[in-house]
Amino acid sequence: MDSRTVFNETHYEVKKLGEGAYADVYLSISRSDANRIRAKYEKTDRPQMYKALRQQLVAVKIAKLIWDDDSLATEIHVLTNLLPGKHERIIDAVGSMSERPVQWLKTPYISGGDLHGFSERCPNGVTESFMYHVACQGAEALAFLLSGATQANNMTPMQSWSCVSHGDIHPGNWFLRLAGTFGNFPDVVLADFGRAEFGMSEERAISRSMRDADDVAECILLVTKRAATLDRATCERLRDLWKPVRAVDQAHAVNRMGLLAAYKKVMTSADRVRRSRYQALPEGLLALLRLNKVSESELDDAFWDWVVVDEDVPD
Repeated sequence: MDSRTVFNETHYEVKKLGEGAYADVYLSISRSDANRIRAKYEKTDRPQMYKALRQQLVAVKIAKLIWDDDSLATEIHVLTNLLPGKHERIIDAVGSMSERPVQWLKTPYISGGDLHGFSERCPNGVTESFMYHVACQGAEALAFLLSGATQANNMTPMQSWSCVSHGDIHPGNWFLRLAGTFGNFPDVVLADFGRAEFGMSEERAISRSMRDADDVAECILLVTKRAATLDRATCERLRDLWKPVRAVDQAHAVNRMGLLAAYKKVMTSADRVRRSRYQALPEGLLALLRLNKVSESELDDAFWDWVVVDEDVPD
Protein backbone atom coordinates (compact mmCIF):
# COMPACT_ATOMS: atom_id res chain seq x y z
CA MET A 1 0.00 0.00 0.00
CA ASP A 2 1.39 3.42 -0.93
CA SER A 3 2.07 6.23 1.57
CA ARG A 4 -0.70 8.50 0.31
CA THR A 5 -3.36 5.80 0.66
CA VAL A 6 -2.23 4.99 4.20
CA PHE A 7 -2.24 8.64 5.27
CA ASN A 8 -5.67 9.30 3.79
CA GLU A 9 -7.18 6.52 5.87
CA THR A 10 -7.10 9.00 8.77
CA HIS A 11 -7.14 12.34 6.91
CA TYR A 12 -9.15 14.16 4.26
CA GLU A 13 -7.05 15.50 1.40
CA VAL A 14 -8.01 19.09 0.55
CA LYS A 15 -5.61 19.91 -2.28
CA LYS A 16 -2.07 19.49 -3.55
CA LEU A 17 0.34 22.21 -2.44
CA GLY A 18 3.48 21.20 -4.30
CA GLU A 19 5.63 18.37 -5.56
CA GLY A 20 9.23 17.27 -5.79
CA ALA A 21 11.18 14.42 -7.29
CA TYR A 22 10.65 12.12 -4.31
CA ALA A 23 7.70 13.55 -2.38
CA ASP A 24 4.48 15.51 -2.84
CA VAL A 25 2.93 17.95 -0.37
CA TYR A 26 -0.81 18.04 0.34
CA LEU A 27 -3.12 20.18 2.42
CA SER A 28 -5.08 17.88 4.72
CA ILE A 29 -7.22 17.70 7.82
CA SER A 30 -7.72 14.90 10.31
CA ARG A 31 -10.93 12.97 9.62
CA SER A 32 -11.81 12.95 13.31
CA ASP A 33 -11.37 16.74 13.62
CA ALA A 34 -13.26 17.44 10.40
CA ASN A 35 -16.15 15.15 11.26
CA ARG A 36 -16.47 16.64 14.74
CA ILE A 37 -16.50 20.22 13.40
CA ARG A 38 -18.95 19.49 10.59
CA ALA A 39 -21.33 17.62 12.85
CA LYS A 40 -21.38 20.55 15.25
CA TYR A 41 -21.72 23.48 12.83
CA GLU A 42 -22.86 22.39 9.37
CA LYS A 43 -26.59 22.81 10.04
CA THR A 44 -26.35 25.84 12.31
CA ASP A 45 -23.33 28.04 11.55
CA ARG A 46 -21.47 27.37 8.32
CA PRO A 47 -19.15 30.43 8.56
CA GLN A 48 -17.98 29.19 11.96
CA MET A 49 -17.61 25.70 10.49
CA TYR A 50 -15.26 26.91 7.74
CA LYS A 51 -13.28 28.98 10.23
CA ALA A 52 -12.85 26.00 12.55
CA LEU A 53 -11.88 23.71 9.66
CA ARG A 54 -9.20 26.14 8.44
CA GLN A 55 -7.69 26.24 11.91
CA GLN A 56 -7.16 22.46 11.81
CA LEU A 57 -5.45 22.28 8.41
CA VAL A 58 -2.04 20.62 8.19
CA ALA A 59 0.55 20.12 5.47
CA VAL A 60 1.77 16.61 4.81
CA LYS A 61 4.79 15.59 2.77
CA ILE A 62 4.22 12.12 1.32
CA ALA A 63 6.90 9.96 -0.26
CA LYS A 64 6.48 8.79 -3.82
CA LEU A 65 7.11 5.17 -4.77
CA ILE A 66 10.82 5.85 -5.39
CA TRP A 67 13.34 4.53 -2.91
CA ASP A 68 16.75 5.68 -4.13
CA ASP A 69 16.62 8.84 -2.00
CA ASP A 70 16.53 9.23 1.79
CA SER A 71 15.55 12.91 1.92
CA LEU A 72 12.20 12.42 3.62
CA ALA A 73 13.62 9.90 6.09
CA THR A 74 16.37 12.40 6.93
CA GLU A 75 13.86 15.21 7.44
CA ILE A 76 11.67 13.05 9.65
CA HIS A 77 14.66 12.08 11.79
CA VAL A 78 15.89 15.67 12.15
CA LEU A 79 12.50 17.15 13.06
CA THR A 80 11.27 14.35 15.31
CA ASN A 81 14.49 13.27 17.03
CA LEU A 82 16.98 16.17 16.87
CA LEU A 83 14.77 19.28 16.73
CA PRO A 84 11.31 18.24 17.96
CA GLY A 85 9.28 21.41 18.57
CA LYS A 86 12.26 23.29 19.94
CA HIS A 87 12.28 26.62 18.11
CA GLU A 88 9.74 28.96 16.54
CA ARG A 89 12.04 29.61 13.55
CA ILE A 90 12.07 25.90 12.66
CA ILE A 91 9.09 24.03 11.22
CA ASP A 92 7.52 21.68 13.74
CA ALA A 93 6.66 18.05 13.06
CA VAL A 94 3.20 17.14 14.40
CA GLY A 95 3.14 13.59 13.10
CA SER A 96 5.13 11.18 10.96
CA MET A 97 5.60 7.62 9.76
CA SER A 98 8.87 6.26 8.45
CA GLU A 99 8.45 2.54 7.94
CA ARG A 100 9.04 1.61 4.34
CA PRO A 101 7.21 1.45 2.07
CA VAL A 102 5.22 4.11 4.00
CA GLN A 103 6.76 7.54 4.69
CA TRP A 104 5.00 10.79 5.50
CA LEU A 105 5.67 13.91 7.57
CA LYS A 106 2.91 16.15 8.92
CA THR A 107 3.59 19.79 9.86
CA PRO A 108 1.42 22.82 10.65
CA TYR A 109 -0.01 24.52 7.57
CA ILE A 110 1.63 27.94 7.23
CA SER A 111 -0.81 29.87 5.08
CA GLY A 112 1.56 32.70 4.15
CA GLY A 113 3.40 30.52 1.67
CA ASP A 114 7.12 30.83 1.06
CA LEU A 115 9.38 33.84 0.68
CA HIS A 116 9.83 33.18 -3.04
CA GLY A 117 6.09 33.34 -3.68
CA PHE A 118 5.72 36.37 -1.42
CA SER A 119 8.29 38.34 -3.41
CA GLU A 120 6.43 37.55 -6.64
CA ARG A 121 2.86 38.10 -5.40
CA CYS A 122 3.58 41.02 -3.08
CA PRO A 123 6.72 42.86 -4.28
CA ASN A 124 5.65 45.99 -2.38
CA GLY A 125 6.01 43.98 0.82
CA VAL A 126 9.73 43.52 0.18
CA THR A 127 10.68 46.64 2.12
CA GLU A 128 14.02 47.46 3.67
CA SER A 129 12.69 46.92 7.18
CA PHE A 130 11.06 43.60 6.29
CA MET A 131 14.23 42.23 4.71
CA TYR A 132 16.24 43.16 7.80
CA HIS A 133 13.54 41.34 9.75
CA VAL A 134 14.15 38.25 7.59
CA ALA A 135 17.90 38.59 8.17
CA CYS A 136 17.43 38.91 11.94
CA GLN A 137 15.25 35.83 12.18
CA GLY A 138 17.40 33.93 9.71
CA ALA A 139 20.47 34.50 11.89
CA GLU A 140 18.42 33.45 14.90
CA ALA A 141 17.61 30.14 13.19
CA LEU A 142 21.28 29.58 12.31
CA ALA A 143 22.37 30.27 15.88
CA PHE A 144 19.91 27.68 17.14
CA LEU A 145 20.93 25.02 14.62
CA LEU A 146 24.59 25.64 15.45
CA SER A 147 24.43 25.63 19.24
CA GLY A 148 20.88 25.33 20.60
CA ALA A 149 20.96 29.01 21.59
CA THR A 150 17.55 30.70 21.80
CA GLN A 151 16.13 34.03 22.90
CA ALA A 152 14.53 32.19 25.81
CA ASN A 153 17.92 31.07 27.17
CA ASN A 154 19.61 34.43 26.43
CA MET A 155 21.37 32.98 23.38
CA THR A 156 23.44 30.65 25.53
CA PRO A 157 24.74 27.52 23.78
CA MET A 158 23.39 24.23 25.09
CA GLN A 159 25.82 21.66 26.37
CA SER A 160 26.22 18.50 24.30
CA TRP A 161 24.27 20.10 21.45
CA SER A 162 24.61 18.30 18.12
CA CYS A 163 24.89 20.89 15.35
CA VAL A 164 22.47 20.55 12.44
CA SER A 165 23.24 22.05 9.03
CA HIS A 166 20.23 22.67 6.80
CA GLY A 167 22.15 22.34 3.55
CA ASP A 168 19.49 23.68 1.18
CA ILE A 169 18.48 27.21 2.20
CA HIS A 170 16.72 29.21 -0.52
CA PRO A 171 13.62 31.47 -0.70
CA GLY A 172 11.33 28.49 -1.27
CA ASN A 173 12.28 26.96 2.09
CA TRP A 174 11.45 30.01 4.24
CA PHE A 175 7.74 30.13 5.11
CA LEU A 176 5.78 33.12 6.41
CA ARG A 177 3.65 32.72 9.54
CA LEU A 178 1.22 35.43 10.58
CA ALA A 179 0.81 36.70 14.15
CA GLY A 180 4.53 37.30 14.23
CA THR A 181 6.72 38.61 17.01
CA PHE A 182 7.67 41.99 15.52
CA GLY A 183 5.19 44.64 14.41
CA ASN A 184 2.77 43.22 11.88
CA PHE A 185 5.50 41.36 10.00
CA PRO A 186 5.03 37.62 9.54
CA ASP A 187 7.68 35.46 11.16
CA VAL A 188 9.94 33.39 8.93
CA VAL A 189 10.07 29.64 9.50
CA LEU A 190 12.74 27.38 8.00
CA ALA A 191 11.47 24.12 6.50
CA ASP A 192 12.55 21.22 4.26
CA PHE A 193 15.39 19.50 6.10
CA GLY A 194 15.78 16.70 3.56
CA ARG A 195 19.39 17.70 2.81
CA ALA A 196 20.31 18.31 6.45
CA GLU A 197 23.56 17.06 7.93
CA PHE A 198 24.15 16.13 11.57
CA GLY A 199 26.49 14.10 13.73
CA MET A 200 29.43 16.04 12.30
CA SER A 201 32.89 16.76 13.64
CA GLU A 202 33.32 20.20 15.19
CA GLU A 203 35.31 21.44 12.21
CA ARG A 204 32.74 20.28 9.68
CA ALA A 205 29.85 21.60 11.78
CA ILE A 206 31.39 25.08 11.72
CA SER A 207 32.08 24.86 7.99
CA ARG A 208 28.55 23.72 7.16
CA SER A 209 26.95 26.36 9.37
CA MET A 210 28.93 29.11 7.63
CA ARG A 211 27.79 27.74 4.28
CA ASP A 212 24.20 27.97 5.54
CA ALA A 213 24.90 31.59 6.50
CA ASP A 214 26.15 32.30 2.97
CA ASP A 215 22.93 30.77 1.64
CA VAL A 216 20.77 32.95 3.91
CA ALA A 217 22.59 36.09 2.74
CA GLU A 218 22.21 35.05 -0.89
CA CYS A 219 18.56 34.19 -0.33
CA ILE A 220 17.86 37.70 0.94
CA LEU A 221 19.62 39.28 -2.04
CA LEU A 222 17.70 37.08 -4.49
CA VAL A 223 14.39 38.18 -2.98
CA THR A 224 15.27 41.88 -3.06
CA LYS A 225 16.49 41.68 -6.65
CA ARG A 226 13.40 39.78 -7.78
CA ALA A 227 11.04 42.26 -6.17
CA ALA A 228 13.06 45.22 -7.55
CA THR A 229 11.77 47.51 -4.80
CA LEU A 230 15.09 48.35 -3.11
CA ASP A 231 17.99 50.32 -4.53
CA ARG A 232 21.47 48.94 -5.03
CA ALA A 233 22.89 50.67 -1.95
CA THR A 234 20.29 49.01 0.28
CA CYS A 235 21.08 45.61 -1.23
CA GLU A 236 24.77 46.17 -0.53
CA ARG A 237 24.02 47.05 3.10
CA LEU A 238 22.04 43.82 3.42
CA ARG A 239 25.05 41.93 2.07
CA ASP A 240 27.44 43.75 4.43
CA LEU A 241 25.24 42.75 7.36
CA TRP A 242 26.90 39.30 7.22
CA LYS A 243 30.47 40.62 7.44
CA PRO A 244 30.90 39.35 11.03
CA VAL A 245 30.41 35.79 9.79
CA ARG A 246 32.88 36.25 6.95
CA ALA A 247 35.36 37.81 9.38
CA VAL A 248 35.20 34.71 11.57
CA ASP A 249 35.88 32.54 8.54
CA GLN A 250 38.87 34.64 7.51
CA ALA A 251 40.37 34.48 11.00
CA HIS A 252 41.20 30.78 10.45
CA ALA A 253 40.69 30.17 14.17
CA VAL A 254 36.97 29.67 14.10
CA ASN A 255 35.13 27.80 16.83
CA ARG A 256 31.49 27.39 17.74
CA MET A 257 31.47 30.25 20.27
CA GLY A 258 33.12 32.60 17.79
CA LEU A 259 30.57 31.79 15.10
CA LEU A 260 27.68 32.13 17.55
CA ALA A 261 29.01 35.57 18.52
CA ALA A 262 29.00 36.53 14.83
CA TYR A 263 25.38 35.42 14.45
CA LYS A 264 24.48 37.51 17.50
CA LYS A 265 26.09 40.56 15.86
CA VAL A 266 24.04 39.99 12.71
CA MET A 267 20.87 39.70 14.80
CA THR A 268 21.65 42.88 16.76
CA SER A 269 22.48 44.93 13.66
CA ALA A 270 19.47 43.67 11.72
CA ASP A 271 17.13 44.31 14.64
CA ARG A 272 18.39 47.88 14.98
CA VAL A 273 17.62 48.67 11.34
CA ARG A 274 14.23 46.93 11.21
CA ARG A 275 13.15 49.00 14.22
CA SER A 276 14.49 52.32 12.96
CA ARG A 277 13.06 51.85 9.43
CA TYR A 278 9.88 50.05 10.42
CA GLN A 279 6.83 50.52 8.21
CA ALA A 280 3.83 48.27 8.77
CA LEU A 281 2.83 46.06 5.87
CA PRO A 282 -0.50 47.05 4.26
CA GLU A 283 -3.54 45.19 5.55
CA GLY A 284 -4.51 44.19 2.03
CA LEU A 285 -1.17 42.47 1.60
CA LEU A 286 -1.51 40.58 4.87
CA ALA A 287 -4.96 39.40 3.81
CA LEU A 288 -3.28 37.42 1.04
CA LEU A 289 -1.38 35.44 3.66
CA ARG A 290 -4.34 34.39 5.79
CA LEU A 291 -6.05 31.04 6.02
CA ASN A 292 -9.04 32.21 3.96
CA LYS A 293 -6.96 31.54 0.84
CA VAL A 294 -8.39 28.01 1.23
CA SER A 295 -11.85 28.46 -0.26
CA GLU A 296 -15.10 27.08 1.07
CA SER A 297 -15.59 25.05 -2.10
CA GLU A 298 -12.15 23.45 -1.68
CA LEU A 299 -13.09 22.41 1.83
CA ASP A 300 -16.49 21.11 0.71
CA ASP A 301 -14.93 19.06 -2.08
CA ALA A 302 -12.65 17.31 0.41
CA PHE A 303 -15.68 15.91 2.24
CA TRP A 304 -17.82 14.82 -0.70
CA ASP A 305 -18.21 11.32 0.77
CA TRP A 306 -18.87 12.56 4.30
CA VAL A 307 -22.27 11.93 5.89
CA VAL A 308 -23.49 14.24 8.65
CA VAL A 309 -24.27 12.43 11.86
CA ASP A 310 -27.03 13.94 13.97
CA GLU A 311 -25.44 13.97 17.39
CA ASP A 312 -24.32 16.48 19.93
CA VAL A 313 -20.60 17.10 19.78
CA PRO A 314 -18.84 18.70 22.75
CA ASP A 315 -16.62 21.75 22.34
